[in-house]
Amino acid sequence: MTTMTISQFVESVSATNTIFGVTFTKKTTGEVRNMQARMHVTKGVKGVLPVGHRKAEDKRCGVLTVYDMVALERVGERGAFRRINLESLISCKLAGVRYEWDAEKEVLVG
Repeated sequence: MTTMTISQFVESVSATNTIFGVTFTKKTTGEVRNMQARMHVTKGVKGVLPVGHRKAEDKRCGVLTVYDMVALERVGERGAFRRINLESLISCKLAGVRYEWDAEKEVLVG
């Protein structure tokens, strides 16, 4: 059994450019969302914030900005930038290993 903290999860997906899966609860509606996501995508970035500010903003808000690989597939387009609420993470799949959130221990268990 492998365990991983939320910060280790963020470091792991930030260090690589691989696709990973996440399941989390949306903060605004309480809806459970599944997402196939990726970091380090630059397509469509308008440079709204100066370099490094997005990472600091994400850390302050407890979210992770990712590129959702299939967000707009139903209207004939693909992908969109989304923010994952790390406080409501239910599970993730990273490097072929599925991790489930253990609220008691406050770690992801795989």
